[in-house]
Parts: sequence; structure tokens; C-alpha cells
Amino acid sequence: MPRWIAVILVLITASLAGAQSPTTQPLPFRVYDSLLFKNRPDTTGVGMVKIYVTDREMFAPTDKARTLPDEQLTRALARKVDDLGQILCLDIENWELNRAKVSQEQFDENLRKMNQVVDWIRDERPNLKLGHYSFMPIRDYWLPQKMAAQPKDDGVQAAAKSWRETNLLLKPLADKLDYTFPCLYTFYGDQKGWETYAKYNIEEARQYGKPVIPFIWPEYHYGGDAKLKGQLIPGEQWAAQLAYLQKHADGVVIWGGWGRDWDEQSPWWGETKKFLKKLPRRSR
Repeated sequence: MPRWIAVILVLITASLAGAQSPTTQPLPFRVYDSLLFKNRPDTTGVGMVKIYVTDREMFAPTDKARTLPDEQLTRALARKVDDLGQILCLDIENWELNRAKVSQEQFDENLRKMNQVVDWIRDERPNLKLGHYSFMPIRDYWLPQKMAAQPKDDGVQAAAKSWRETNLLLKPLADKLDYTFPCLYTFYGDQKGWETYAKYNIEEARQYGKPVIPFIWPEYHYGGDAKLKGQLIPGEQWAAQLAYLQKHADGVVIWGGWGRDWDEQSPWWGETKKFLKKLPRRSR
């Protein structure tokens, strides 16, 4: 082959490779602060990033049951958070979006109201970064354990198919959002079990095609081991969770501390600071 032809082929190959390369870089892995401890410090000093999480500012104060969203309050919320330069994470938990738990009529109504809130926010501040806590996917702890242990079992396969189909019902809503925020709170002291639960819930969240930023809580959830509920998670287990999410997710939100005083010496906080120090500077 003449040399000039070879040179042209090399240039064409390089051009095609460049055209196929992604044009965007992966998001930096960030640790977001949604902590509620009393007298807590400004965690941005150690590398955490503020995120705005709210469950009530879309409703009139007189709407105690948070039944109907208020357009003007929702639009004001969008302006406020956009001006702060933070991500807005909605947390409307009283509108059940697990189709397996409500009638089709109730599901449709809840989804309609959720879409209305998102549409108002998008119309008011189109560039505001937005997501919703927990619903995408519907959190499940025990099914992932069965999926890992008995992947070929017909019953497990049918349950996994149903879970996925239920989660896919929320795809049109997820398409309007920038992030998914699955809930990966800790129920038991079994770290391997937590990682199985995290793995399958993160995989379900990936089907929406948005960055996955799970919520975690440095306290055992009241819905798990009765002997552990309410206790702070040991530092070693907390460090393992952070390390796992750094490998498999796009960031993490740390929530919790309601009714608690801040303790600078808590093992979970010590491990969080160690983790933050190791993150690349662009992640802080």
C-alpha cells in the first residue's frame, strides 16, 4: 500500500474515533449536605456541597395534609433555590407513587400532581437542577437479596420483573428531572446485605438515564433491626458505604440528625472527613 494512502486511512480512523468520543466528562463525585443536627458546623469547609431538600414549601401553611400544591409558592421556591445556586430535591412522600400500593385512579392523580409541581418549577426557572427523593426507583431491600441468592428462581424473576415494570411507570416523570435520588438508608448491621441492596437499587435507578445520587443516613433506620434502630452507624460500616457509592454512584447525599446535637467526635463524621480529603479538588 502506498504510504500516502496509509496516512489518509490513519487520519480517517482518528477522525472517526474523535467523532465517537463522548463530548461530556463524568460528573465529579460530590458529597451533598442535607444534615439536620443542632449546632452543626458549616460543612462546606471540609468539602461538602449544599443541596436544598424540601417537603413542604410547595404547600400553603393551611394545607396541613399537603394535599394540593400551590402554584405561587412552588414558583417562589424555584426562584429562591435557583438564586442560591443549589440543586433542588423535592421530598413529597404523601403522594404514593408505588403503583402496587394504591389504586390506578389514586396513582394517576398523585402522578398528575407531581408532574404539575415539576412543570411549574421548570417553567419558572428552566435551568434549575432538580430531582426527587426516593421514588425512582421504589426502594426495596429484600427483593435484591433474593435476586442475588436465587437469580434463576421463577418466583424471584417474576417479582423482579414486576419491580422493574412498576419503576418504569415513573420514567416520564424522571425524564423531566436532572437527577435520581434513590434512598439507601441502613436497616441492618450486615454490610454485605447493604451492598446487595445498593447494587440492585442503583441498577434500577440507572434505567432512567440520569445521574444517580443516593441518600444515606448515619443512623440505623427504624424499619430494620429493632436492636439497632436509632443508633449511629459504626465508622467502619459508614466508611464502607461511602467507598461503595464512590465506585457505583455519581454522588451521595448525607441526610439525618433531626433532634440530635452535633458531635464532632462521632465515628461516622470522622470517616466522612477522611473520605472528603481523598476526593479530587473539583468534587468539593
